[in-house]
Amino acid sequence: MKHIFTLFTILVATLNNYTCDCITYPVESYIGNIDYIFTGKVIALVENDEFTQFPDSPANRKFYADKSYTVQVLIIEKLKTERLRSDTLEFSSDFSNCDPIYVLGKSYLFFADKLKDNKFKMAHCTPWGEMKDSEENIEILRKN
Repeated sequence: MKHIFTLFTILVATLNNYTCDCITYPVESYIGNIDYIFTGKVIALVENDEFTQFPDSPANRKFYADKSYTVQVLIIEKLKTERLRSDTLEFSSDFSNCDPIYVLGKSYLFFADKLKDNKFKMAHCTPWGEMKDSEENIEILRKN
């Protein structure tokens, strides 16, 4: 029994190092804090490195922890944005534990921060997600 408890403790500690440790709040609470909220589709892998093709996993996040990549996103619907001059944005990801690993052709609900280099990044600890899984949040955002 002692060995099972030790193994369980090690497993939980290891998974906590690679899983997102964010607490997300109701979607309405982000409206006043995030400048760019919209739905968009990943239309190009700008830095088309092989590691963007692998499925998301703790091992991939650890292996690529010192790397980043950029994708091009076509805005589908602006739910809340400051003025944007383009309907296509570059998004970067650095494989932090809560960043999405974008998949070419998939659409997402974005809560974005603008970076200094005119790229965007998913705002940390927000209820982003694939559009198919975010329909309820999108409807709430449309009403506000």
